[in-house]
Amino acid sequence: MSSVDDVEMNQALVDSEPLEIELDCTNREGLSIEEYMKSIIAKHPLLVVSKRSCPFCLEMRHTLQSFSARYAVVQLNDLPHEAMQAAQDFLFDTCKQRTVPNLFVNGKSHGGCSDMKAREFNGELLPLIAPFLVLGGRRDLTIGGGRVHSTALFSFPDAVNRHGVRASALITFVIGVFCCAYYEAPSVRWVMLATFVDFLLRGLLGPQLSPVGSLATLFVARLPPVFVAGPPKQFAVFCGVFFSGLATLLWFCEAPVGALVVTANLVFAASLEWAFEICLGCNVYMKLIDVGLLSGHVYRPFVSLVNHKKWAYRYHYEMPAEKKNPPHVRIHLPQQTRDSPVDLVRKDRSDSDFKQQDHSFVRHCRIDVFALPATLLIQAYLLKQAAQDVDRGAGRAPLEGWRTRTLYHVLFWVALGAYLLLSALYATKLVRHPQKVAKEWQHPLMGHWFTAWIVCLVMVGLCVLDRRPAAGIAIVWVGAVAQLALLVLRLCDLVYVRVIEEFHKPALMMTPVSLFLCAMGFAAYAAGDLPPRPQQDAVNYLHVSRVFFGAAAFFGFTFFVVSFRNALLDHHSDDRTRFTLWVWLAATASFGQGYFAVSGFDRAVGTGVVFQSMFAVSLVLQSVLCLGWARGFFAMVKDMAVWVMAFALSVQALYALQYYHLTADAAARVLAYVCVALAFAASALCAAQTATWLADGSLFKPRYKWGPVQFMKFQHELFYHAIPVLGRTLQGLAPAHLSALEQFCHELEGLLTTFVQHGRLADDLMFVANRRFFPNLNPAMDAAHHFEHVLADEMLAAVRAFRAAPRSAAQGEALLAVLRRVYPAWGAHVVEHSRDEEATVLVSSRKYVPLETMTRLAAAAYASTPVEEMNVVLPFVVKHLPHPEWKVRYVRCYLWGNPAVAQEIGLCLYRHCDDVLWAFLSERMPEIIPRGLPGYRKLY
Repeated sequence: MSSVDDVEMNQALVDSEPLEIELDCTNREGLSIEEYMKSIIAKHPLLVVSKRSCPFCLEMRHTLQSFSARYAVVQLNDLPHEAMQAAQDFLFDTCKQRTVPNLFVNGKSHGGCSDMKAREFNGELLPLIAPFLVLGGRRDLTIGGGRVHSTALFSFPDAVNRHGVRASALITFVIGVFCCAYYEAPSVRWVMLATFVDFLLRGLLGPQLSPVGSLATLFVARLPPVFVAGPPKQFAVFCGVFFSGLATLLWFCEAPVGALVVTANLVFAASLEWAFEICLGCNVYMKLIDVGLLSGHVYRPFVSLVNHKKWAYRYHYEMPAEKKNPPHVRIHLPQQTRDSPVDLVRKDRSDSDFKQQDHSFVRHCRIDVFALPATLLIQAYLLKQAAQDVDRGAGRAPLEGWRTRTLYHVLFWVALGAYLLLSALYATKLVRHPQKVAKEWQHPLMGHWFTAWIVCLVMVGLCVLDRRPAAGIAIVWVGAVAQLALLVLRLCDLVYVRVIEEFHKPALMMTPVSLFLCAMGFAAYAAGDLPPRPQQDAVNYLHVSRVFFGAAAFFGFTFFVVSFRNALLDHHSDDRTRFTLWVWLAATASFGQGYFAVSGFDRAVGTGVVFQSMFAVSLVLQSVLCLGWARGFFAMVKDMAVWVMAFALSVQALYALQYYHLTADAAARVLAYVCVALAFAASALCAAQTATWLADGSLFKPRYKWGPVQFMKFQHELFYHAIPVLGRTLQGLAPAHLSALEQFCHELEGLLTTFVQHGRLADDLMFVANRRFFPNLNPAMDAAHHFEHVLADEMLAAVRAFRAAPRSAAQGEALLAVLRRVYPAWGAHVVEHSRDEEATVLVSSRKYVPLETMTRLAAAAYASTPVEEMNVVLPFVVKHLPHPEWKVRYVRCYLWGNPAVAQEIGLCLYRHCDDVLWAFLSERMPEIIPRGLPGYRKLY
């Protein structure tokens, strides 16, 4: 029979026979279970040992079907229980694996679903199953359960760290044992209530927003993570919600014995988790899947993306740098013979912009770290004000029963210690690395955080003002003068140095906040509610406070209008700047308090329209920002700017406390409780995250750098990963594997199309833009592109010839001969050329090309790419980038250039990406969701 006849017969098989052949294990024809298992393993070259409701078995079968593989499957749970146990015992004796699924290829076990997904990630699965693919079958990315729009309830992650889960269980165990030991004590009910709230937060919003979860994450920060599926752990957390809630209810209903019994069950479940890794909630969850109450597809996001998460961890924490401290070489222009201070410095790719392994407490101590002590000092002042209200008999304060004065002293000294330590670190940086401090000062965003250092100074003065007035007012004066100087210098930069509108972020308003606090300090000193001063002051401090308040009010209003307009029009592609929106809340809250202070602390003013109206405005802003947090707009990026959230909420809590002190009504008391609780909860969250970053070594590392033109960088990262992966696949294929060759050609065509687009954009856009700064920069790149394009064209021609001709082993052999000759040389050359581009062109782009030009280049890159080509390139890059966050940032590069194309990009990704990847992208970028899908909103 000819090869053409083979193709026709195989195509008929595709049309007439199912891919999955299910074996009837109940009819074993008298064979023992061991003999039966041996016979089916020997008879079926591709066999899946499975259970019907097992989610990992479902995923393995769906993955094989997506490759158009024909395989047999035996469902062990169709057997009686004893026979099923015997079959699993046989599997353990044969391949040391009792669990299912188990993939057998030509009689040899190749592990379970995780092993298969790892092979797929590394490019080793297609050669393994190549002999069993049906000819003419195309890989179906959406097979196996349809589109996934929500993979977990609320905001719980799809993958969690097993070490963190066990640490959380240990903490819960300790709390439960304490409650059982003192079950008759009145305070135990409050401990269990706090545990209930923690379980609820963990179940709804994930471990990051739970005190126990954050503490557990801190404990295991130095351990390599072991990822497990998130949905069953979330179900286990909700079981904890039920038991802790029931125990709390029983304690409040004066039934301590019943509460003891319920808590003992909680302690038992927690002990099994942390000691033996036995999760009772997960077992119940699997039973619900077995009976059909839950879908087995809930594990798909975990299984599909877990290898990307593992790769990302290794990339950041385990992969060694290629070189340490490589020499920096100055690049000379044509006919240049001597070094010049304006030369481009070539930086070889030893530590890339993302592979941050440069850890230094001094060099990478950024100015935004002072948001931490600023927040703590505001909260210390809040406690002090609450204590003074109680001492004056000014009504019940929300913190009355908390020994506020003791807490104030503890928090004040902790904050002061942190402030002095960080000041010493930053002063050392100023001495040893003055150029880095100068860069932060000149940066249009980072420069505003110098105000945080002054805020700390002013708050120290406010805190000591009642005990040591002379020292307190002197410190306030130093901060006030420094803040005025900073205001003048920053205004000069804004007026005389052109800064594009994109940098007009709410961080501008940190200066008015600091001035409002200065005004409060001067007004408090002028109020006279202090120890006697030795002599009459020559300065009217109330007038001084009004001078500072007027400046703060004017510039606060101006900066609010500017930043609010920017926020309405901004694309918010850079998630590092999103937390600056919280400065609006700090500004409005400090305005209200400053207005009351400069009015001489007149109660009539405090109950007047301006003071109360500003409180209403601040409440609206607080609600909007908290809703933004609930909607996932504010991600906990590894950046100390997240502390501005806790800082703003603390200023608002101080405002709410003052409002309650003046009005003393029930609604104000509730608002004060809520605002104080939010402030301290946000501070605890930020503190836990900061401690985790400090423990895992990521706090004092360079800030990750990316911008609109980083789509070129991400394509380089694609080449570094995808070229070896496809190379491994190519080496494992044989001429007779025609269907596998067809699928490989599809992947290779995506890679080559991406390379062609990359080269065209580099030649037409990036090289042109950079050579305006450095004429004839690295001319060898032009020749390299030409050589690589010749090889790429040869491979594309071979692929098209293979597709055009009738399928046969001879055609497969001809294709492989070309690819195995050309691909290794092309791949090595592209990788080396990409490293050369990063050391020259991308360095020039990042350091010399203005952001406005970068944005235009990103827009031009998208507009100049034909839609047919973009429908290949965009899904291919997003699919094959190994780091999950790179997938998002690559898309955001184009959105940064032109936000109006968001739903065009969404349509492209939805049509060509698998359902899990689409759910991952649309969750993080809801603006790309196209019409017809849940979450769509029309772009106006």
